[in-house]
Amino acid sequence: MQAVRVDRRGAVRSTGASLRNSAFLALSLLLIGGVCVRAPASPGAAKKQNADREQATVAVDADSARALAWVERAVAFWGGATLLDSTRSFEVAGAMALRDGKDAQVAEARNLIVFPHCLRQEHTYTDGRHFLKVLDGDHAFMSAGGKIMPLPEALRREMQEDFFHNRLVLLRLRSEASFTWVGEEMLGNMRVALLDARLHGVATRLGIDQETGKLVLTSYRAINDEGEPGTLERIYRDFSMVDGRRIATRVDATFDGHPYFTGGEQDVRFAFDRHSLEDCKRRPDTPPA
Repeated sequence: MQAVRVDRRGAVRSTGASLRNSAFLALSLLLIGGVCVRAPASPGAAKKQNADREQATVAVDADSARALAWVERAVAFWGGATLLDSTRSFEVAGAMALRDGKDAQVAEARNLIVFPHCLRQEHTYTDGRHFLKVLDGDHAFMSAGGKIMPLPEALRREMQEDFFHNRLVLLRLRSEASFTWVGEEMLGNMRVALLDARLHGVATRLGIDQETGKLVLTSYRAINDEGEPGTLERIYRDFSMVDGRRIATRVDATFDGHPYFTGGEQDVRFAFDRHSLEDCKRRPDTPPA
């Protein structure tokens, strides 16, 4: 099976022979008295259909196995399966440029993930405004201006997708996800293996450096600040060791190929396994334990 060259948005650049493209024979349908009747297939046609199905299954299995091998490379680069699978929480915090209406403002941003499924997002602006969103399964709320309120369904879906798009979550919960190898491309001077990941119905494209195994790219469909749909792509750079894990300390993002935020996570702080589920779910009017 030859490689399929695709770009990061999934467009095919060039194709080779692929078992996944095997065609299935269309069955003739006869309408008799309003009842749809399947025309009997000839023994030869039925045999070819079965062979095509088996061939397609082999191709899918081969692509999945190839993708999983790259996922394991990414896990090894990160710090290894034992360390990753024992990670209970992950926090990233720092000053970031966030869009507030039409203006970009600097805010202290803090994202906390506590496995298996709690996400806490906080933004504190220089003028003192504070926004908080928390999602942990059915437990969800938000806080703005000191007022606590239920998390709207649209924000709940957005946070769920944010959680399942997260590169660490995809690696940490890899046993719950499916991965398919889709091709390769050059990213700068790196040859990158491209995989399609799906975790609880949320699709993300991953790019893994074939030389080192580091995960250097994620992309997925998203909505920008103006409410327009497009492809959000993140490039991860400047990897450093943090508590035995190799973490990208710089992230550059584009939306449909245009700069979305540049410099991404700069002057950020990382923390592993320092927070509990209670920390993640804590309401702003409740003191820390």
